[in-house]
Amino acid sequence: MIKKLNRFTNQSVIRKLMSSRSQVRGPGLTLKYISNNQQQFRLAVVVSKKTAKSAVVRNRIRRRVFAWAEDRASELPALDMVVFAHTTEVAQMPKTELDQRLDTLLGKLQS
Repeated sequence: MIKKLNRFTNQSVIRKLMSSRSQVRGPGLTLKYISNNQQQFRLAVVVSKKTAKSAVVRNRIRRRVFAWAEDRASELPALDMVVFAHTTEVAQMPKTELDQRLDTLLGKLQS
């Protein structure tokens, strides 16, 4: 799990992120972002019940994305970010493929 500093503490920022037009899309994933006034990145993962009915699958997707963020904590920019998962294949794909997809989104973000 990522550090508490890197998680959201209230819903107001997430609402602001939801209405943000700054986003990058990839196969099965979308990353929305806004700048923050902190030196740290903050991350949330959203998996709707429409995407995965089972709470077990939704939580597995969240844990896998948070593990990716924890591995790359030093490389992530100081932004508020929300990752949206659109398919349940994110839960079953190999870790290397998921990491590659998220790295691609991050690369699009920085360019």
